[in-house]
Amino acid sequence: DAAVRRFVRDMDPYVESMLLFARADLTTKFEDKRLAVFARMDELEERIRALEAAEQLRPALPSGIGKEIMKAFDLRPGPTVGEVKGHLEESIIEGRLPSGENLGFYIEFLRNSPPAMLVDD
Repeated sequence: DAAVRRFVRDMDPYVESMLLFARADLTTKFEDKRLAVFARMDELEERIRALEAAEQLRPALPSGIGKEIMKAFDLRPGPTVGEVKGHLEESIIEGRLPSGENLGFYIEFLRNSPPAMLVDD
């Protein structure tokens, strides 16, 4: 599931177009090979739909998380805030954190397991 989430994140908003292109670009004279690749693509599309239906495809962080990160860790607006949000999203994609929790949940996670960009050198 993590690999599927990463694929969707990296290809958004072109996921559907990329899958169609991959199907159209497949060239082989071996029918069994072509059918096997199409079957794998069908599996991928089915897994994407299942994760999307379960609302587990794209990491859902609460609105205002950036401001709350700045307040909790005494940060100014800038790239560090984006890196921290990226760390949270990656943690969700990897299955280390649930998606769609409240602000306090994610701030507490960052306090207990601070990423490198929040640790003073």
